[in-house]
Amino acid sequence: MPPVVDAGTPTPDAGTPNDGFDVFQHHNLDVINAYRAKLAVAPLTLDAQLSTFALAGSVQSTKDHIAHKHFIDAGSTIWSLGFKSTAGENQGDPNGWYKMDNDPTTNEMKQIDQIQLQMYNEGPGTGAAHGHYMNMMNTQFKRVGIGLLEVGSSLYLTNDFSD
Repeated sequence: MPPVVDAGTPTPDAGTPNDGFDVFQHHNLDVINAYRAKLAVAPLTLDAQLSTFALAGSVQSTKDHIAHKHFIDAGSTIWSLGFKSTAGENQGDPNGWYKMDNDPTTNEMKQIDQIQLQMYNEGPGTGAAHGHYMNMMNTQFKRVGIGLLEVGSSLYLTNDFSD
């Protein structure tokens, strides 16, 4: 198992406060891009259409707690939902990520950090045990949709990737 690695302090992305994405989506993007930068992989950009799809995945997880069900159920229709020629998905715990802080903003930021760290720490390789890492670091992926949903103090996270 690879050692625990911290992405460090993410650098702000190029998004503007009025780009339609919230501070948590930008933070999630910054964390992923900080990991990508460690290997000189080009940064991802946020995509509104993919984010709509990703949020639907998080909503579905709150109901059925089955990882990637909406992605699998979408089948070939994903190509009309913002994906181009490649597609990948990362989801956090299908039962929601546990509470980490009493302050709601700090809680969600810490949850994002921990979910992404766990995925990054899977490290490179083949098979399901490395899928989250491989999606995060895939050089073919240029865009990401980020769907974050807090239910109580639990975070449901879905990231959908495409070229």
